[in-house]
Amino acid sequence: MTSFLKLPFPPAGVARDVVLYLTGMADNHAGDAVYEKQINHVFSDSGWLVLAVSTGKGKVTAGSQIYTVKQGDLLIVPLDKKLGYTSELCFSCALLGGDLTQRYLTAVTERLGVQFHINLHNSVAGMLRRIYNSIELGAAVDGYWGCEKAFALLMEISALADKEESIKIPLLVDQAVELIRTQYAYLSGIEELADRLGVSKHHLIREFSEYIGTPPGRYLSEVRLENAKLLLQTGKYTLETVADMVGFAGANYFCKVFKKAFGMTPTEYAQSTAHRRPNGDVDKLEQMFYL
Repeated sequence: MTSFLKLPFPPAGVARDVVLYLTGMADNHAGDAVYEKQINHVFSDSGWLVLAVSTGKGKVTAGSQIYTVKQGDLLIVPLDKKLGYTSELCFSCALLGGDLTQRYLTAVTERLGVQFHINLHNSVAGMLRRIYNSIELGAAVDGYWGCEKAFALLMEISALADKEESIKIPLLVDQAVELIRTQYAYLSGIEELADRLGVSKHHLIREFSEYIGTPPGRYLSEVRLENAKLLLQTGKYTLETVADMVGFAGANYFCKVFKKAFGMTPTEYAQSTAHRRPNGDVDKLEQMFYL
């Protein structure tokens, strides 16, 4: 399921050189239909789409252009009124506007192209996820907040171009990311992850942190929390069950980590999302545990 969250437009008198119109996230699910999101009501002029693919392979339609994308791709393209995508894709995105946005992103795409493979979990992809999560969880946001986040995102994208982060990720790190994303519920910790990969814990932490930008232990916790949110949205499971399903050592520890990450308890989050359909492929997640 995909969710797009619109932000308030900056108040009159506020510089609008860089504006965050909306943010969105899509979780992969079965099927191959093309979904289209009409967004011409959000703004009057053209904007820029920044989209990071976390899993899957498929197509993205931006205006009249069609792009074939896969896991680890970053797409930075002008967007005019329409966004389409194939449903097997999981991505996070933002729609930006303003003169400064136009200048910065034109310069970046002239250097790197509109589509390139990156360290998926670098600061750009992470910032897209955090912006979406902040709005979804009810953070106090307004036009000023949107401008601030849009400018910060532009700076991260510019830094990405300067650092040429499109370099190939080492196989070890790629394998570690894949194991975490597919085996998070069963991994006892980073020691086991290092053993599976045949390297020392110290070497894994050093390599992973250098290329992903966060230690593997923190990344493992983030993946567990992402999936815990999906399970909480169903309203079907106790906290003890959710903690066990995603790999946390007990409900108390799970609640502590969840509140530190999102500023609310798992129970409060479940209550705040009770009126929504669950995001993501919950059926697939439940099948992991034969539920």
